[in-house]
Amino acid sequence: MIEWMGGLFTPEQYVLWTRIQCTAWTLADFVIVFGLLRISDRARAVCGRPGHVWAYGVLLATAPVAAVIPFARRGGLIFVIELLVTVPHFVLILWVLIADAGTFARALSRLVEEKEKRQAA
Repeated sequence: MIEWMGGLFTPEQYVLWTRIQCTAWTLADFVIVFGLLRISDRARAVCGRPGHVWAYGVLLATAPVAAVIPFARRGGLIFVIELLVTVPHFVLILWVLIADAGTFARALSRLVEEKEKRQAA
């Protein structure tokens, strides 16, 4: 069935839908990574730590590369571009989660303590 469905696409249609899918996924990656960085920055602010700077730079550096995806004409090029964009995004996600795990816990603890103090007052 999969081979039959794949046979219904011309190579041009396949590349078109691949570009659309990769563009959508890449935009989602940007939103997810940016959102995670903002959450992490807020947790860092609660703990009195400076926010991320270079991580936003890495995210921003992948944007021009990602902008090529909608115009790529070959599947192989789309794959390479997708690697150049998503690998740094996933590395950022892992780095933030590992580096800020304790920060998230301390920030949540401080926010809960502050809420309890306000309710007790």
